Amino acid sequence: MSGGGTRMMWYPDKAAFRVGKVINPKWDKDSVGIYSIAMGYDVIASAESATAIGRFSKASGFGSTAIGSEVIASGQRSLSQVQAIQPPVSIYFFWLIYYSFRNYIYFYGFIYSSFRNYFNSHGIYNNGFRTIFNRNRK
Repeated sequence: MSGGGTRMMWYPDKAAFRVGKVINPKWDKDSVGIYSIAMGYDVIASAESATAIGRFSKASGFGSTAIGSEVIASGQRSLSQVQAIQPPVSIYFFWLIYYSFRNYIYFYGFIYSSFRNYFNSHGIYNNGFRTIFNRNRK
């Protein structure tokens, strides 16, 4: 078999196993490593004893393993796992605003409670409301 498509294949002369879907002729005999395994969507295991599992993963080093989405394992006996997905910039902006606002509230909340405790201890505040020199009033 050659070209793209969905298939489950065993190459007995290379002892290689393939299962999944491939877009281009990446699973043709000349691009399959001996003793290799490729499972998933458009994955490549082109080296000897290589394993590629997932989506767009590539294992091109001797005995290398690539597991996950868009992962490349090119060194000999290398292991490359799931690639972290980069969140959009708007999420970073949200966290920047959130932490800035939270720290602002914490800081000014601390200042407010410190002054309130000071003024309460000197009778300047009454039940959380400021009264001017309420200390000697009956």
